[in-house]
Amino acid sequence: MGVNDKVIFLGFRKDIDNLLLISDIIVLPSLWEGLSISLLEAMAAGKPIITTTIGSNLEVIKNCETGILIPPKSPDEISKSINLLLNNPELRKKIGQNARQVFCEKYTEERMLNEYMEEYQLLCKNKGVL
Repeated sequence: MGVNDKVIFLGFRKDIDNLLLISDIIVLPSLWEGLSISLLEAMAAGKPIITTTIGSNLEVIKNCETGILIPPKSPDEISKSINLLLNNPELRKKIGQNARQVFCEKYTEERMLNEYMEEYQLLCKNKGVL
């Protein structure tokens, strides 16, 4: 593909936290998926995110507040968004901070487990199990 001098394909890694630490921008150009763990990890790390307008990305990311949303299969939009963030450090910092705040408010492991448990208990109660 002619990108060997610009891109490093790392393969499977167990040190994602280290990779996030050294990253300036996270790009997730998914075509489809559920709630992306990669998206949540990037938010937890306070990184600015560029991702596609698919599935739960639309529920998690507010465009230009907690990330930048782009249409799927839009390499030109990816490029524009990367350049926007690279050339605007204040926006990059603001989006990363906002993403981290939303993660802490809504997506921590403890909060998600508590919400699943509440939903499970409600379902059991409605079925007469509890």
